[in-house]
Amino acid sequence: MLFVIKYQVEECDSNYQPLNASRCRRLLHMPGIEAFCSSGFNHKLAPREIQDGKSILGPIYAFLRYCMKQYYFENRAEIQAAPRLKAYFFQRKTVNRIRDYVAKTDKEMTDWDQPWKASGKTFVDSLPKLG
Repeated sequence: MLFVIKYQVEECDSNYQPLNASRCRRLLHMPGIEAFCSSGFNHKLAPREIQDGKSILGPIYAFLRYCMKQYYFENRAEIQAAPRLKAYFFQRKTVNRIRDYVAKTDKEMTDWDQPWKASGKTFVDSLPKLG
């Protein structure tokens, strides 16, 4: 039974799941990410946010920034009412709500035209395949 579950996880649609040592190594050695990391995260070398079929880090940053802005606008009153902002974002229920919000946004934006995702695809599907 464990073999079947592991096989199903490894054959899922996303090319990035599950993250293991080999997959992480390939991600870190992709041209844009490798230069950015080896520069000590110099913002001038940050990968571009435009999805050109090769970029990963820049488009992910743009997508998550977009999702978090929308999440903030939808939950502004609750966020501002929190006595400690850091404690609000560390709550398990908040993390789960943000995770669900990001997944929902990804599915809803298939037809949206954004520079950081391919048109006609979800954001995750528009990420380049790992070599």
